[in-house]
Amino acid sequence: MGAELYAEIDELLRLTEEMFSLASEGAWDQVEACEIQRVAALGSLAPSEDETDRAAVTKIRQVLDRNEEIVVLAITEKNKIADELRLSKRLEKAEKAYRDIDIE
Repeated sequence: MGAELYAEIDELLRLTEEMFSLASEGAWDQVEACEIQRVAALGSLAPSEDETDRAAVTKIRQVLDRNEEIVVLAITEKNKIADELRLSKRLEKAEKAYRDIDIE
């Protein structure tokens, strides 16, 4: 496997690690920007002449493993936002009911 492909895979891994770090901090706008770069890096990967190169397979497996962790963080954040939205709607409903009470 060529050094160029290793460099491309290393960049892909770096971007994935950066996405994980940003996702862990809740910086979702930055995760999205990083994902755009990562998709471009994925698109630029040159095929290897030796598809069984263990080092490349290991690095790609690291990218995929970290990606799974990013997905878990994204789902957790999505669920948290959904819970907050439901609570907000309940509070609005309670506030409206309170305001509608006719105090005489």
